[in-house]
Parts: sequence; C-alpha cells; structure tokens
Amino acid sequence: MRWFPARQFIVVGDTGYGTSETARFCGKHRRHLRWVSKFYRDAALYAPPPPRTHRTMGRPRLKGQKLASPQEVVAQTPQRMRLTVTWYGGGIRDIEVVTGTGHWYRIGEDLVEVRWVYVHDGTGTPRDAYFFTTDITMKPPQIVEY
Repeated sequence: MRWFPARQFIVVGDTGYGTSETARFCGKHRRHLRWVSKFYRDAALYAPPPPRTHRTMGRPRLKGQKLASPQEVVAQTPQRMRLTVTWYGGGIRDIEVVTGTGHWYRIGEDLVEVRWVYVHDGTGTPRDAYFFTTDITMKPPQIVEY
C-alpha cells in the first residue's frame, strides 16, 4: 500500500486466513484492500449500532440488532439466483447463490462490514460453500470467481 498508493489490491485467502482479524485490517484499509475468503455459515452478523443522541447515557453500543446467520438466511430463501461462473482450473460451472450483508462481530473486536455468498454447485462435485468479502459493492459472480 505504501509503494503503490493509487492501486487497489484484491487479496484471496483460504479458510485459515479468513479470520475476523484479517477482515478488520482490510476493512480499515478498504481504499487499498479487498479481502475475499471462505466464511463461516454460523457467523454472528449484526446491524450497525444505532446512532447516539445527546440524551443517550452510558457507553456507546458496539453493535446493533442481531441478524440471521448466513445458514439461517439460506434455509429461509426458497428462490436462489442462478449463475454461470468460471471455476477452479478455468472450467465453467452452473451454480446457485444466496447473498447478504451484515457486520461481522467477534467478542472483544470491532465490527467489520461484509458481503457473504452461499454457493451451491450443482454441476460438478456437489458441495456447498460460503464466501465473504470486505467490499460490499462486489457482485456475487466476482466473489465466487476470485
């Protein structure tokens, strides 16, 4: 980031690197970094904290109302978006996706805004996966292809 201040970098990591600590770092440096990695299906997602008014007493809230986990959203979504994407090794796959956004929270850590994507691969080896990015403007096909 220091050597190329005008560039944006897309960093892709596997499950071992898909930690909230790495996501928070990329979220703080979102002008330069976008993080894409595997995600937890039972991740604790929240709305942003409510704004404070001049009459609010006590410490500021760290998080807002609890949102449904990605797994719960997928279970409640009967209609899935169908996409054709480039897959590992250059192949093409037909997949179904469900996507959502939220603020990922881990105890004792700051919130980080993420877009998550659930992927159901119906053409190859059937396996379901969850991915996330710290760039919430990224579209589901981009996230899956990275």
